[in-house]
Amino acid sequence: GESAPLLSRSNIDKDLVYVLLFKDPFDEKNHDWLEKKKTIKKAVKQFLRIFKTTPSDTSKSSKVIHRFKHQISWLSKFETEPKSEITNKEFLNSAISAVLYDLEHLVGLRYSLFNSRDKDEIFCKLYATEKWLKDKAKEISYNLQLRDLATPEEIEKDQFKKYPPYADYEVEQNEYAEEIESVFKHFDHHDNEVKQGENGSLFMYNDKVRIVKNILLQYFDFNQMQDYEVLNEDFCVHNEEILAGLKKDWARVGALFKAQPLNRIRNYFGEKVSLYFAWMRCYNCFMIFAAVFGLALFILQLTLESDQKLLLQIFTVAFSIYLSFWAAFFDQIWVRSEKNYAWQWGTIGFEQEEDQRGEFKGEFGRDEVTGLMKKHREKSDYYKIRQLFSYSVACVFVICVIAAVIGIFIFRAANKTQSWSPQVCGLLNAFQIRVMNIVYGKVAQFLNSWENHETETEYNDNLAVKLFLFKFVNSYVSLFYIAFIKDYIDDCNPDCMTELSTQLAFIFIVNLGLNVVELGLPWFKHKLAVWKENRKVKQMRADDDSIREHMGPIESQAKYEDYESPLDDYMEMAIQFGYVALFCSAFPILPLLALIEITLEIRVDAWKLCCLTKRPFPHRAEDIGVWRAILVTIAYAGSISNAALVVFTSGIFDEETYDKYELLLIFIGLEHILLFSKFIIGVIIPDIPESVEDGQVW
Repeated sequence: GESAPLLSRSNIDKDLVYVLLFKDPFDEKNHDWLEKKKTIKKAVKQFLRIFKTTPSDTSKSSKVIHRFKHQISWLSKFETEPKSEITNKEFLNSAISAVLYDLEHLVGLRYSLFNSRDKDEIFCKLYATEKWLKDKAKEISYNLQLRDLATPEEIEKDQFKKYPPYADYEVEQNEYAEEIESVFKHFDHHDNEVKQGENGSLFMYNDKVRIVKNILLQYFDFNQMQDYEVLNEDFCVHNEEILAGLKKDWARVGALFKAQPLNRIRNYFGEKVSLYFAWMRCYNCFMIFAAVFGLALFILQLTLESDQKLLLQIFTVAFSIYLSFWAAFFDQIWVRSEKNYAWQWGTIGFEQEEDQRGEFKGEFGRDEVTGLMKKHREKSDYYKIRQLFSYSVACVFVICVIAAVIGIFIFRAANKTQSWSPQVCGLLNAFQIRVMNIVYGKVAQFLNSWENHETETEYNDNLAVKLFLFKFVNSYVSLFYIAFIKDYIDDCNPDCMTELSTQLAFIFIVNLGLNVVELGLPWFKHKLAVWKENRKVKQMRADDDSIREHMGPIESQAKYEDYESPLDDYMEMAIQFGYVALFCSAFPILPLLALIEITLEIRVDAWKLCCLTKRPFPHRAEDIGVWRAILVTIAYAGSISNAALVVFTSGIFDEETYDKYELLLIFIGLEHILLFSKFIIGVIIPDIPESVEDGQVW
């Protein structure tokens, strides 16, 4: 067991790869649930589902029953006494014992067990030897990177040799294996590459955990184990020494102006997470250019005399055009960077045969193509109808948002003579946006789960679209109203551009403040979980002083929140990008505020990953997925919005000088110029750099 006080996590076993956390069948505090009964027929069905089979799949289920019927007496009663009953304690004890047996004898993994200090959970630490990893890597054709043999001179001449290629591991374990394996990179325990000839592993931790999880899922259904309350959770293990380096160089405000160590982030958290931070770095760099121009224009607005109005108008139009080019260049440069990262990290053309989501509901049966057991969508699932209903609910929420915004502006109109009216209504709108986003976010997650998506990608993409469509309306409807409608219904005070800039300022300031509050929630949840267990252990030690007082390092990690994906982080930045792309010509200092927020957000998100969450599973990814389409959509909408702001709202084109038809023609002309510029930039700058294309061939 783990009896040492928690001083650091450095005493975690160096060869530890993964952790399974079982419910303890001997937990006296859980006596009522453990003594509940179920029929043997139901118990056998659940038992077989844990091993990815069913009673109807006689070829596999008979092997499972035969393997354990001598150790688990109630299994042999399935056909003779199906209505007899066993307790949850018997089922739980049998299931855990069977899983542990198969882990060792079928899967071939070594494990060790210890109780949580409050005796309600069993921690199962899984270890994988180098030989086991090699055998399984060959079995699943796992991709590994070759050593870098090109000299600096060769790389300077041929850029496509900058990153060595990847190859499937297919080495036969014979007398030539060591020589053949020497062409692959080798790593020490800290995932640093070692020189040729030095002792090291073919696998970094991320490789090890991917192989282990892949093999485990071939034998066990973790989601069903959780549904049957056998398994509480499974998770990757933090490496304290590597993590300490990331905290020092990346995950703190003191590292604000340091470059992000993207390769180290990728080696620790995986490509999916590292691509988010790579995108944030690109976004941050581009926002500097927008902030410089915007700040210059803002200073001009404050300092120019009224007789220099023409100069200010020229700069405002130029800024709108600049923003359109800025967004187009940002998209193209990011796409090229994304391809470069995919080349460097070996994920170009990466097509993962996705496993079904554990939460996917369907009829369990054999796949006619692969011959493996999987869930099949039932005919009565009504998948499309469920989606239609979900979007109908989203429409209802959109109507509620519009009603709330109308209510705020009616309140403002009723108090238009009061000096506090703009500030109070601005705050109300900012809080309304945040609260509605939180409420709808919970509803959208429930509806998305109810739709029953088969894969994680389907689930995340559908959730991202649902959230974005609502948040687009919720975040921007009041601003569109002020910019383009209010002046025709109720005069702006003092003018619509000023009112729009005031509203934007309040939204940004409130968002910054609430982000700090939101960041504290995972920290508070962790502290609360630890406090509850400490209190429980203190009461238990009063009766039995042999119970451990201190929490072990893995136990501490188990109390942290899960980090599922960077979806919420992308969404927050996409909405912020929308404020800049759609309304920046009305409030030129907005990019500077956005730059400050992005710079802080990078370190805050890094700190959250390193200090407040479990180590996420290192998912591979080639690109940022649906988020690029969302950002491109915002960018095109921004071209139209900024053109409309310049022509109809800014006052540059006076209605006394131009009639409405002339204004419309000017708007259409400017909007077409901005949209056409985006198209031209996309054509001129290729998505894939030449070196990446050559590197793929190499």
